[in-house]
Amino acid sequence: MTYAPDGWGGMSRRMHAFIREHIVRGYWKNRPRPVLLNSWEACYFDISESRLLKLAKVGKDAGIELFVVDGGWFGKRNDDTSSLGDWVPNTKTARRLIAPSKKKITDLGLAFWNLGRAGDGQCGQ
Repeated sequence: MTYAPDGWGGMSRRMHAFIREHIVRGYWKNRPRPVLLNSWEACYFDISESRLLKLAKVGKDAGIELFVVDGGWFGKRNDDTSSLGDWVPNTKTARRLIAPSKKKITDLGLAFWNLGRAGDGQCGQ
């Protein structure tokens, strides 16, 4: 919680300062974050190398710096009724999708990250 004599804007600035100083850690603590594109809303469960690469190319043209593959490659999550939060990769999908997509997307000049690495502190490095 926070209090600010200068209203909502002051409270927001204090909360953001708290987050930056005490919550954000590691590599990104004092660096500007990259502009990212998350594949989830564009692909949901229907991810393929061609869809990801097309999305990455459009993103690159729009100024995206980091491409994040989110969903469709872990557990048995093929619809919204199972495996939410299951960060164990579906090895069949990951092997056929993540490594080849990563190479092609980084060749475009984008950083690449998949959410299975959440919390590893290496995002976009």
